[in-house]
Amino acid sequence: MKKVLIDYIDRNKKNFMILIIFFIIGIFMGVTIINNLSSDLKQEVDTYIDSIINLLKENNEINKFEMFLVSIKENILFILLIWFLGLTIIGGYFIYLTVLYKGFSLGYTAAAFIATLGIKAGSLVVLISLVMQNLIFVPAMLLISENGIKLCKGIHKKCLNLKEEFIRHSIIMLITIMLILLASFIEVYFSMNLLIFFKEIIWKDFTFLKIFDIT
Repeated sequence: MKKVLIDYIDRNKKNFMILIIFFIIGIFMGVTIINNLSSDLKQEVDTYIDSIINLLKENNEINKFEMFLVSIKENILFILLIWFLGLTIIGGYFIYLTVLYKGFSLGYTAAAFIATLGIKAGSLVVLISLVMQNLIFVPAMLLISENGIKLCKGIHKKCLNLKEEFIRHSIIMLITIMLILLASFIEVYFSMNLLIFFKEIIWKDFTFLKIFDIT
């Protein structure tokens, strides 16, 4: 299985590289926007981050199962969108945009935490809350995206067995969804528990920075 996956990536490395570039551009766009927000919008971001920190302090009120269901729903809908776009003639262009959007969302969120909480606490929150599940989510997204783009090109050139390609595309989608379920589980039941475990460190650093108004 590992050899098959490595061979597949090697044969399609150009497509993967283009998708990775779009993803990285999206991250830089998200970071850039956070760094250039107006004072009013910056205040809104600070308020939102404050609410997350307060939720961590009251961890007994966090309904993890409900969060898990929400995470699954959002992630699966995202993957199903890419799967559907792969079945259309012009869907490849929109798949690139979805990958760009995911990078933007990740970069925006990470930059917001760091800008509001400071480098120490913000980096800790980003490492715990964003990195681990995305080590699974992002490769899974790239896998279904690459196959979707290749399918779009094949449909346009009319050089594919559509039935076979539909089955293959759907199988990859199901594999991706299984990986997404694992990513959502890590996000809610592992990352969230780690955030709760480190909440005192995060809160003390955040409070210190707020006192001296240097966030």
